[in-house]
Amino acid sequence: MSAYELRKLISCVSFICILLITAAGAVRAQTKEQLEEWNTPVEPFRIIGNIYYVGASDVTSFLIVTSAGDIVLDGGLGQTAPQIEANIRALGFKVSDVKVLLNSHAHFDHAAGLAELKKSSGAKLVAMGGDAALLEHGGRGDFFFGGTKTFRAVKPDRVIHDGDTVSLGGTILTAHLTPGHTPGCTTWTMTANDAGKDYNVVFFCSASVLDGYDLVDRLGEPPSYPGIAADYEKAFRVWKSLPCEVFLGAHGQFFNLTEKREALKKGAKENPFIDPKGYADYVSRKEADFKTELARQQGGDAKDVAPGDETGAKHTETADVMQFEQQWLDALRNHDMKALDGILAEDWVDHSSWGQVVTRKEFFSADGTRPSSGTPARTVVSQHFENTEVRFYGDVAIATGAVVTEYARGKSEESSTRRVIFIDVLTWRDGRWQAVSSQETVAAAAAK
Repeated sequence: MSAYELRKLISCVSFICILLITAAGAVRAQTKEQLEEWNTPVEPFRIIGNIYYVGASDVTSFLIVTSAGDIVLDGGLGQTAPQIEANIRALGFKVSDVKVLLNSHAHFDHAAGLAELKKSSGAKLVAMGGDAALLEHGGRGDFFFGGTKTFRAVKPDRVIHDGDTVSLGGTILTAHLTPGHTPGCTTWTMTANDAGKDYNVVFFCSASVLDGYDLVDRLGEPPSYPGIAADYEKAFRVWKSLPCEVFLGAHGQFFNLTEKREALKKGAKENPFIDPKGYADYVSRKEADFKTELARQQGGDAKDVAPGDETGAKHTETADVMQFEQQWLDALRNHDMKALDGILAEDWVDHSSWGQVVTRKEFFSADGTRPSSGTPARTVVSQHFENTEVRFYGDVAIATGAVVTEYARGKSEESSTRRVIFIDVLTWRDGRWQAVSSQETVAAAAAK
């Protein structure tokens, strides 16, 4: 698991701990520490020219310094805003000198800190038209998150469109509409001068197709929003057309932030952030991911995967697994008990606490009796799911719920019911959702 996935996992588990306040009556003492680990502070530094890194360990934020004031691109989480402000001061700059705030896209991990930054700096917020309303309503109305408010609302002072520019103190940033991940997903570009040489800089928005994004009309259900697949295709055309020498983005894992930061700190002869090949390779990989997912939803095979692209080949090989995991997540999201019961009983293979490979049904049915003890296992009468739900956080999905198992009456015991709360954490890796953590807790066991 990458450092990025681990931080996402830790944060999501913290959220699950909160959910379990009601379900299990307890909260883990590590919740605060887990959340802090996801949003780990890192030392700010100069990337190149007048561009500085002021974000957290993975949720990025960039400070662009000019003679007429400064620009901040992305506000991170709500908890990231104080870090961004501290990082700006640590570099010797003033928060009050920030005159413009920009946003890559209106998701909580990039927009939640904007309200605080706007208040503390007095800066003007500039946002793409497709995402402006989402920012103003705190994410409410997002095609994926629906009516849920996911961050503190912040009103843009200027609404821009594809190709518009933001100018301050001789620095010009151009907004490129690269929609799909959100309707207003914005990739920003600029020129940075370092040691007398100009470099084309790309601040990549996001090309991720989150699980649950419907790219096409399927089973009578419309796509997530009209034209979403065409939007992704447009975005890839734009990304491939942009000249890029310095590759940056909304998440550190997009452009190998940690590795490049360490190389720079150790005195690398060449600035590691000058990485045109890394940019081209990343765009190619993400386009292959998109084509694979589009083909899967259309019921066909991915086309036009670049020759020799091992990632694309791997995605094709895992199509059957992807389909199963999609069924699992869809069933959870739709509370499809029949589908869930079928998956539980027949498909999902797990490991028991005794090291045996067992079906998911056998796993949940176990009552803690070691097979070698000679004690016969209880007979299962029925099983069903309760309160199932899937939540998505970028490249991490959390499936939660409870499995209720009813056991038959034995010779020496009454029939009983066992309720197990489960938490399954999955990350998007190698073109599919893969389980990285499972936890089950016996919430109740009562005799009947």
